[in-house]
Amino acid sequence: MAMCFQDSCPVFAKPNNNSRSSGVGSTSASQVQSYTPYPISNAPGIPPYPTTPGSYPSMPHANVGSGTVQPEHLKASVMSAVEHKIRQRLREKLGTMHAELASIRQTHADLRAGQQKLKVIVDDLAQEQKRMEDALIVYQEKKAEITSLLSTSSSEKIVEIDQVIDACTPLHRQLLRCYVYDCAIDDAIYFLGQALSRGRISLTNYLKEVRQLSRRQFIYRATLQKCRIKAKMSV
Repeated sequence: MAMCFQDSCPVFAKPNNNSRSSGVGSTSASQVQSYTPYPISNAPGIPPYPTTPGSYPSMPHANVGSGTVQPEHLKASVMSAVEHKIRQRLREKLGTMHAELASIRQTHADLRAGQQKLKVIVDDLAQEQKRMEDALIVYQEKKAEITSLLSTSSSEKIVEIDQVIDACTPLHRQLLRCYVYDCAIDDAIYFLGQALSRGRISLTNYLKEVRQLSRRQFIYRATLQKCRIKAKMSV
């Protein structure tokens, strides 16, 4: 075993250094006592050099361990490995949790923005519903009024449409009349063109009628424009 393991043998015991040092120390002490490294001075007033090595301090000897692995070492190594593994797992868990938390915060922000948009849309719909309800009330009142008028009026009485539809002021009445004449002249010119294409009228009569209608239409359109300016309407 000594040849195989030499100084690394787990049961190898080194010799005690105290026994060796004691023998060597006694020999060196005797040699130091018999030898003086410096000459002794006989001059008066100068102390002589010491001849004994008693003033030199002795160096402590370090105790060398046996070199075997103790259970405490194994326990510390295992605990260090387990601690490193646990820290690594904790870092992974914390990283995953931070990523999920960031995703949840982003989703929460998106949901809050969507909530604000939905709130605005709901408010707009509520206002629109209120306007529709008000308009429905007005329409129902008008319908009831028309129904009452129809029930009280005689069915044999002839109703003039021009008397039923009228403007509120003379200016607006003139504006309405000019607009109606303008549209009627457009229709007349269109039907004259259709009659000419079918050969119902001659070209001379067509040009004559179109010239007269165009003059009247010009007057109505000029009057219509002046009425719009007077009524502060868009021209």
